[in-house]
Amino acid sequence: MLLSESRQTTFGDGAFPLPFGGMQGNTQLTQMNYYPLLRAQIVEKGLLEKKPISVLLHLILAVTLLGLSIVCATLFPPLSTVVFAVVGGFGSLLLGYVMHDGGHRQCSRDERVNNLFGWCATVFLGTSLIAWMDVHNAHHNQPNHEDDDPDVTVPFVAYSQKQVHSAQRRPYRWFIAHQTWFYVLLLSLVPYSKRYYGLYQLMLKKEKTAAVCLDLAIVLLWHVYYYGGLWFLFGFWNMLLFTSIHQAALGIFFGMVFAPNHKGMPIIERGEQLDFFTRQVITSRNMHPNPITDFLYGGLNYQIEHHLFPHMPRYNLARAKVVVEKFCKEHGVPYYETTIMDSYREVYRSLREIADYARSQPATVAFLREKLTFAIENAQQEVEQFLEKSIHQQLDSVQYESLKRTHDLACERLTAIRTRMMQASEQRKERLQEYYREVQALVQRMRSVAKQRTGVLIKA
Repeated sequence: MLLSESRQTTFGDGAFPLPFGGMQGNTQLTQMNYYPLLRAQIVEKGLLEKKPISVLLHLILAVTLLGLSIVCATLFPPLSTVVFAVVGGFGSLLLGYVMHDGGHRQCSRDERVNNLFGWCATVFLGTSLIAWMDVHNAHHNQPNHEDDDPDVTVPFVAYSQKQVHSAQRRPYRWFIAHQTWFYVLLLSLVPYSKRYYGLYQLMLKKEKTAAVCLDLAIVLLWHVYYYGGLWFLFGFWNMLLFTSIHQAALGIFFGMVFAPNHKGMPIIERGEQLDFFTRQVITSRNMHPNPITDFLYGGLNYQIEHHLFPHMPRYNLARAKVVVEKFCKEHGVPYYETTIMDSYREVYRSLREIADYARSQPATVAFLREKLTFAIENAQQEVEQFLEKSIHQQLDSVQYESLKRTHDLACERLTAIRTRMMQASEQRKERLQEYYREVQALVQRMRSVAKQRTGVLIKA
């Protein structure tokens, strides 16, 4: 699967509020597909042209830094082991940028060259290129979508109130309620989660192509030469010390680079309709550029430009910024850029607000509310879909069964509410009764639709 910079999805007319830092009020955007106009300007300036030599130099620098960190870590253990494990973490971060370039097809027009760079990086990272591309493509297609973006659908962190209610199990809710404290710890575990999730996805693939087998071999062999080689150089305990700090530093570095890109920006809820251009711009955050920032962040501080043109080489993003920022201003689309420190403050603020909200919500009511919300939303969608049809048009058997399944699900929720109401306090009982009436009204409406359109009454 390749990332497509020409993906142009228009969802129709509508508007979307922008409740994020730096934007005051309820700004509304008219849905228009501006992307082809902008892309024509980018192509005209030659900003999509690629030079493999640039990525090769970055790869050489990253491997050299990682290698030197391992050599220097053997000099004066354990102090040098700790210090240079952190340095090695930064070297691995640079390798991550090379993998990112290869996965995005930024290195060359030849797909084989892009794959080569990607796999060269994974040899040192132990991460599946194919699995990473699958996940990263989903993120690029639906950035900050609370259901469809894998980067915001993680078990122990929530980025929206709906995700708080979706965390039904108490351990998840407890972590979310204290996520500002645990966020850095979770980042330190990211290399492990990415690596073993990728390995799991490769094992699940039914069609074991040559690329999948190569990817799988790299991930498995990496464990042998990474842990085995360092054990040989350092001894067992220093190997554990170096690898633990190295992987933790890599995860934290990754988080420091990737979290400011989207966290704290608008979360797109299910049903929100945005065209490709607007969706990519308003969910992304740029950081003020300079040569040092551009190097440390691998060009990802130009996140808006990167999301609009994922195939664009990173050395062209600065020139593209001038074009994109001017274009957004001309068409009234908010282009958000801030400092590095302010971006971290905004990320922390958004995490803290959701954590505060999670602590304010009783777990039992939140659990039930999520279940009810699911039933209500599905029932409403089914009912509205059928009511749009002509009054004389009959439902077919498939439509009837779909409506009945939704009806039965809503009835299950009614039973659950009645059980809860018998055990709830007076204050909670009032809230439960409100939910009960809402679901009950939908059940009655679905029965009416079925009777009207099929002549058959749905029974509880």
